[in-house]
Amino acid sequence: LQGLLLVLEARRADLGPGRDPGYRVLREGDRGRHPAHRSGRHYLVPPHARAHLQQARSSGGSAGGARADQDVARNGRVGRAFLPARKLDCTVSGEHRPFRKGRCSLGDPSPMNIITDHDIAGTPLDGLTVAVIGYGNQGEAHALNLHDAGVNVVVGLRAESLSRSKAELAGLRVLGPPEACAAGNVVALMVPDDVMSEVMDEVVAPYIRAGAAVLFAHGFPLRFGGVEPPAGVDVVMVAPMGPGLRLRERFVEGSGLPGAYSVERDVTGNAKRVALEYAKAIGLTRVGLFRTTCAEETEIDLFSEQAVLCGGVTRLVSAGFETLVGAGYPPELAYMECLYELDLTVNLMRRYGIEGMRKRISRTALFGDLT
Repeated sequence: LQGLLLVLEARRADLGPGRDPGYRVLREGDRGRHPAHRSGRHYLVPPHARAHLQQARSSGGSAGGARADQDVARNGRVGRAFLPARKLDCTVSGEHRPFRKGRCSLGDPSPMNIITDHDIAGTPLDGLTVAVIGYGNQGEAHALNLHDAGVNVVVGLRAESLSRSKAELAGLRVLGPPEACAAGNVVALMVPDDVMSEVMDEVVAPYIRAGAAVLFAHGFPLRFGGVEPPAGVDVVMVAPMGPGLRLRERFVEGSGLPGAYSVERDVTGNAKRVALEYAKAIGLTRVGLFRTTCAEETEIDLFSEQAVLCGGVTRLVSAGFETLVGAGYPPELAYMECLYELDLTVNLMRRYGIEGMRKRISRTALFGDLT
């Protein structure tokens, strides 16, 4: 793979001026101690790196230029020459504001408040009944975590549902969806988005008690799904940042997943308390809970899932695998390099951050990251 990268970079260098205007080959005086230099090959510098390199040179004269070249060559400090740290204001206020190009601020300049178990006193949802409607990916995890946290839980499932026996074997009380809605002080809707509007109109609206809370596990139904909760009830969102399977695994291990919550309607004055205590009961505040809005959570979630986490990563892995196999390399090794090792890199980034990851990888890997 290292050899292929070097061949690719050499090929791009051979294109000549004008054909690839975003990149240029480093001059002889720019060469450092990268393996590509020792082999006599050229490598290309992307526009953002070239701009920082030129700025470092101009600010320090000839001596500054030499130091900049050394920073580029020394992998331990390459991040300062190529990708200087930027401070982003990622805050959220109670009022949702449109995203402004060039910044990450959504309003209030104060740091975002992260809520943990210590911020929520007492037994969560004490004396309340939570009706979990649906028992799929999120519904099962929410119901089991709530039950293990000491919350009175009922699960709403149709008589013909294949999940009824599964929920009953787990020790949960199962009712029909209308009966569960009527019994719940909190009605947590864990059904697929494509039937959410139907469930709201035919099950929740006619049977939910006045002053109860309707809870969503993500904001899509309210933002784009055309769902209208009935009047006279609170509307909140408690969204784990991960799939239900992982939410349950982490809870059983004594940890949890981070999450976000929002209060979309507060009729009773208790909506925020219900959302926070629900988040604590399913394990989100063991890690950290953020306040947001349904619109904000939905838009960020859709972008990250479709452009980065699923759409972007899967395309990148598939393209890398197919490129190697197409070039005659064994598919087993291509799989190990392009997919299996992905988890190792992601774990480094999660634990140490992107810059910390760069300090813990090989020089050739760092070269590929920065170019």
